[in-house]
Amino acid sequence: MVFQDDVMTEGASNSRPPLLKGHNYGFRKLRMKAYIRSIDKRAWMTVEDGYLAPNKIENGVTVSKPRSEWSTNEFELAKRHQRAVNAIFGGVDSRQFFYIQNLETAKETWEALQVTNEGTKAVKKSHLQLLTSQFEVLEMGEEDKFVDFQDKLLDIAN
Repeated sequence: MVFQDDVMTEGASNSRPPLLKGHNYGFRKLRMKAYIRSIDKRAWMTVEDGYLAPNKIENGVTVSKPRSEWSTNEFELAKRHQRAVNAIFGGVDSRQFFYIQNLETAKETWEALQVTNEGTKAVKKSHLQLLTSQFEVLEMGEEDKFVDFQDKLLDIAN
């Protein structure tokens, strides 16, 4: 089932992330996950697991390691993380950008967009209860076409 808001005006692209306009979060979330994985599987890991810039211990205190002291592996991890951040920031409209503009990591940015667009666990539970009740009263009328009933069922399932 294709909704008017989900129509990709530019089509899928390997060079440009899918655009989140607020109303298409579920659709875009799956596409963005695939997009970031296509950049680099480890880039997606920085979204899931988080990213910490390299640190070192000086005089018993943990401090940020200067870039001039980073290893090749630390540079690679930072580059992958930045690609994920860039994809997320590049895939939101100005309204969604407002919510994430001051965030630093891909993980916190992803989670902020998720809470903004899907809500907290309590909101999700309420949504689930609503969908359950919609499913319970769903029935196919005598005049309904099977494809219309299927669309209603898929809408609830999705």
